[in-house]
Amino acid sequence: MVHAQQLILEAFRDALLAASTAAGSRVFLDRVDPLEAEDLPAILIEEGQEGERSDPQTVNGMQSRVLSVLVTAVLAHGEGYGAQARALGLEIERVLGASTFAAPKPGRTALTGSRIRFSGEGDRVLAAREQAWQTQYFTRRGAPDQPL
Repeated sequence: MVHAQQLILEAFRDALLAASTAAGSRVFLDRVDPLEAEDLPAILIEEGQEGERSDPQTVNGMQSRVLSVLVTAVLAHGEGYGAQARALGLEIERVLGASTFAAPKPGRTALTGSRIRFSGEGDRVLAAREQAWQTQYFTRRGAPDQPL
């Protein structure tokens, strides 16, 4: 069985792959290798810094959980790359913010913040549009692989 956290992260990845954004098939979950020029533009998905919060109180054995997810649109240095990163961020927001996006159920995912970040030096300067998302889900106590 797979933990609900993994199912949610995979739902983010699969929705962005299906949307045919400017990143195309370069949507990576939990990528640790540096991005090369041929990998850009790209979308990176990982668990957010806040991780997962759970409410210790249960109702009829059900526990409420909130998973934070960081989605980052990355573009290579070039003319207007900040604007392009924001445009790719807009594409991402349209997909993940849609009322039909289900991770694991529709209507339980929300954007909580975003920012642009520039990093690198020389010809390795990158523009990254970071978006913080939260997804709420429920499990039964002792069954974290079965989101409700």
